[in-house]
Amino acid sequence: MAKRYARLTTPLVRENGEQLTLRDATGKEINVAKNNINDRRIGTLSLMPAGLIDNLTPQERIDLFRFLCELGKPGPFDATRANVARVWRVRPGIHTLEQFGEASFVTSDLNSNDWTPIFANVDGRLPVDRILEGAAPGKYLGLVGLYAATQLQVSRRGSVNLKLSGAPDAAIWIDGKLQKPGLDLSADLASGVHTVVVRLDPKKLSDALRLESSDGNFMTG
Repeated sequence: MAKRYARLTTPLVRENGEQLTLRDATGKEINVAKNNINDRRIGTLSLMPAGLIDNLTPQERIDLFRFLCELGKPGPFDATRANVARVWRVRPGIHTLEQFGEASFVTSDLNSNDWTPIFANVDGRLPVDRILEGAAPGKYLGLVGLYAATQLQVSRRGSVNLKLSGAPDAAIWIDGKLQKPGLDLSADLASGVHTVVVRLDPKKLSDALRLESSDGNFMTG
């Protein structure tokens, strides 16, 4: 039977002697056996779907092109900066659960179905409507809080500084330990990955949440 070949334009994530791992536009990883590949070459095709801008207004097109021109340059649209949290997981806090304490929220497995992954903007701002949509509070009765969690990797033990914007009254836990309130935080952390959980009051939400650190890199997966 003759082999069938397809042109693959998705980015290469990794490879070994037997297969390539590619990532498509949705972030999904695809494994392709090398013996099914007829030819490989470096391409310049875009992952942007054809016709994506057809329905944009002239001003929206200008805004899009301006954003793409600034993307990656030093400044707010520098996506290479790892000191800003861009990947979050959120879940609602409802009275029937919180009455038994917050430990079940701040120490639970972020990969469980209780948490919904959401993504911040390139500049690290996580819009509040995205938090609400991800946590789906409208489906719950007795909503008393919103929990947003992210993970920070520290290369060596020492004092780690974090700056939180958009939630001045929020309670914050690092690895399940409640921190002193405030927008500027400092904690002594060992090397490795640490979980930061922020509890937001649904009645006191600002436009966006943002968390950055000068002493570590936020995880992107």
